[in-house]
Amino acid sequence: MSSEYLYRIIKSILLFLRTISIANSPKKEVFFVIGIDTEQDVDKKSVHTGEYRNIKEGIPRLLDIFDDFKAKPSWFITPDVAECYGSFFSELAMKNEVGCHVHPEYFDGSIKDMRMVKILPQFPYQNQLKMIHAASDIIKRNVGIYPRSFRAGRFAVNMDTLRALDSCGFLVDCSMTPFVNWGLHAETLMPFKTFPYFIRVGSDEILEIPPTIICPFGLFPAWLRPSFYSGFDMINITKIRAKSREDPIVLNMMFHSMELIDPNPYFDSEEFFKNMRRIIEYAYEQNVSFITMNNLYHRLRTSISSEN
Repeated sequence: MSSEYLYRIIKSILLFLRTISIANSPKKEVFFVIGIDTEQDVDKKSVHTGEYRNIKEGIPRLLDIFDDFKAKPSWFITPDVAECYGSFFSELAMKNEVGCHVHPEYFDGSIKDMRMVKILPQFPYQNQLKMIHAASDIIKRNVGIYPRSFRAGRFAVNMDTLRALDSCGFLVDCSMTPFVNWGLHAETLMPFKTFPYFIRVGSDEILEIPPTIICPFGLFPAWLRPSFYSGFDMINITKIRAKSREDPIVLNMMFHSMELIDPNPYFDSEEFFKNMRRIIEYAYEQNVSFITMNNLYHRLRTSISSEN
């Protein structure tokens, strides 16, 4: 038995034990959002290949699962995806949501044979504003909708990023990861909370929706993420979250479109689809409300106090 496999078993046991160590809470409404960073294919070393097999081969398989259980994902697409597959995402936007995903390298030219290492907070406000505005315009021009939700490359934002998002008309950011410090070479924001909250930016507010990450017994961060955790583990993560004091409960799953095919840097894609179907089916059976990021913003707009 490999040490990695043993570590996974231990984490799975700890997640299960955590579910039975927390007292049940009153029944609450549960919203389930799914944010997918949609990019070029990458190889096992996270180097971009210049191909889009994940869109042509992987996404149709994923849509079959979503359609079976009426799930409504939010696709955070990069500018090159919008340019190459604008009509495809224009059709998806009729039932799903299309948001924006920005890595600064996309504005340096071709990203083929490149790893994404730059982050938005390395740049001053005006540069960030220019990149986010340009990416949004490319999506509008090719997909036909102006994005209102956003995730930054490498989960990295600062207040200048949020101000740029506000200036560009964004309503939602999903970039901040609870319990995870990426050790980036720039000052970035950590979330105030593990659940959605509004941040006052300029004259308006942006809804921050952190990915669902819990820390069972304070030992390790556990994501609602099909490449990192089994369907059984993700069910236990949702059970732990459902016992929290939040009202309503919000579950935010994240992954990359590149995780839908092999090779990828994370996990076998067949396991990914098994894990995905199991957690989505479980959520459906529990009568959760699948909802897009933008729709969640409007549902919560009057029910969550501002974070000044």
